[in-house]
Amino acid sequence: MVMTYGREISEKTTSLGYKLAGNKLKFTACGAHMLKNLQNKEPFVPIHNFTETDYYVPDYNLETEYLFFLGRIEDIKGTKEAIEVALKTNQKLIIAGNIQPGHDEYFETEIKPYLSNQLIEYVGPVNDEQKLNYLQKASAFLFPIKWEEPFGIVMAEAMACGVPVIGFRRGSVPEVVKDEDTGFIVDNVEQMVEAVKKIDSIDRRKVRQDCVNRFSLDFISNQYLSLFDSMLKG
Repeated sequence: MVMTYGREISEKTTSLGYKLAGNKLKFTACGAHMLKNLQNKEPFVPIHNFTETDYYVPDYNLETEYLFFLGRIEDIKGTKEAIEVALKTNQKLIIAGNIQPGHDEYFETEIKPYLSNQLIEYVGPVNDEQKLNYLQKASAFLFPIKWEEPFGIVMAEAMACGVPVIGFRRGSVPEVVKDEDTGFIVDNVEQMVEAVKKIDSIDRRKVRQDCVNRFSLDFISNQYLSLFDSMLKG
């Protein structure tokens, strides 16, 4: 049996399960960073999430028009920080995502006041088709997270469309983004501003290919098949 973790790992329960099941049980985690504080890493194998690289595809004939932010509108996702970057670079920012219950005050006080600025546009929740359309015309995907994001599938979706990712050095960002190759890994708003200015140095075709190589269904499923095979042989 294999159990996959996409959120914080409970070492107490996984250790107990492993003691009871031994080699019949393995755990996967969608990010290697999730294992750094575990005392017993033996039963864990890091395997990233996949994205639909056959659906999320680039359209290199389109002009890039804006910076793009997609995610829940809340503090840990860094929506306000994305706005600050857009204003400091004088670039259009499209914000997409839902406002979950309990985060209405954050939206009303930290986000809504900026929506009167012509550079900032909030389009609300989006479906897959809308997401694809927005990504294909984005010059960069901003990911200024303020927590240990387990994976962040939106980064892979952006990269599948050839969009460079600029993310804070938290959670899975250093695993997903290759600094100065498929995007930029930064530590604060000021560094993100500087990265936006250098975004044209990133080859969008290279971003796309890297995503296919590391986050496609074929690649990730083969990692699981290899894990299953090793368990059966063991």
